[in-house]
Amino acid sequence: MRYFLTILLLFFSTNIFASQFCLLDESSDLCKLSKIKAYADANIKYTPDIEQFGVIDKWFIPGGPNMRGDCEDMALFIKYHAQLQGVSNDKLSLAVCLTKGSTKRFYDHAILIYDNQWIFDNNLDKPVHKVQYGDSCRIHSTVNIPPLVPKPHTARR
Repeated sequence: MRYFLTILLLFFSTNIFASQFCLLDESSDLCKLSKIKAYADANIKYTPDIEQFGVIDKWFIPGGPNMRGDCEDMALFIKYHAQLQGVSNDKLSLAVCLTKGSTKRFYDHAILIYDNQWIFDNNLDKPVHKVQYGDSCRIHSTVNIPPLVPKPHTARR
């Protein structure tokens, strides 16, 4: 019974969704990505590019004490920090999908996909499998961005 309560506490902690991927292996890519997503969700204030930069679209990685950004910026933030923690760039891709907004108009939305299976979407509380994601956002293109973290330089002798 005590073991069951411990597991329950893990699932209902503040980092509930990251913990579900970290129970078996803290060093797994999904665990790393889930923790980074939880951090991004808690610390990056959603701000459209037009408000922040005065342009319709600008892709960048949020940083600094007052982090702000929109969907692609959050996806880039997760991708960048995942690479810093050793997640292979080959398993990470950004996708642009068409989704329906609250005004019932369709608009482009950027998400991060891990291993062509797991969706990391700033509009969702947790990562979801591609099958569960369904038609909530129809992917119309993927963007394979080169590694955001440079490979370590090896000195010649």
